[in-house]
Amino acid sequence: MIALFIFAIVSSLIAVALRTVINAQSETEVQSARFRNLEMAWIIFANDIQQTTNRPILDASGRQEAAFIGLQASMTFTHMGWPNPRGELLRSTLQRTRYRLQDHTVLREIWPELDRGQAAIPLARPLLHDVAMLRFEYLDERGQSYAMWPVSKQPNLSPLPRAVRIIVVWVDGQKMSQLYVIPH
Repeated sequence: MIALFIFAIVSSLIAVALRTVINAQSETEVQSARFRNLEMAWIIFANDIQQTTNRPILDASGRQEAAFIGLQASMTFTHMGWPNPRGELLRSTLQRTRYRLQDHTVLREIWPELDRGQAAIPLARPLLHDVAMLRFEYLDERGQSYAMWPVSKQPNLSPLPRAVRIIVVWVDGQKMSQLYVIPH
């Protein structure tokens, strides 16, 4: 009888320990997937931002739009990187891209052409999910941080920032940031 009682207690302890290990493994898998997705997003951000070029565009109404428009909650810019093998396609190798947060999802939006017609609609691709806040900061040559770019009060600044800091805060409160330098 005592042996049966001891066996029941040991079995209960083992069951609790096993449940704890399984829960920890599940949480580790969730965190691992989040960091894999984040790493892929950082790579995409880096590829786009580090190929930023000073090429303004014409918007749908024919007005010129700056090559780089940075706000706290979104960033739109022209960059190189759209392959055009041997120049055979009747399009540029430049691309217009916007990053923004919508419904807790970070989106990368790409327009099919730089100078937009009336019906130009960007192709949206989700990069990160479960994001509570996405914020951009723009740094000039001296490392001074700005909430938007171009900075209207600083007319002597370059049309492109020197660097962009991207801050991501998830719905569970975890926060990460990354700084990308724009080559000049």
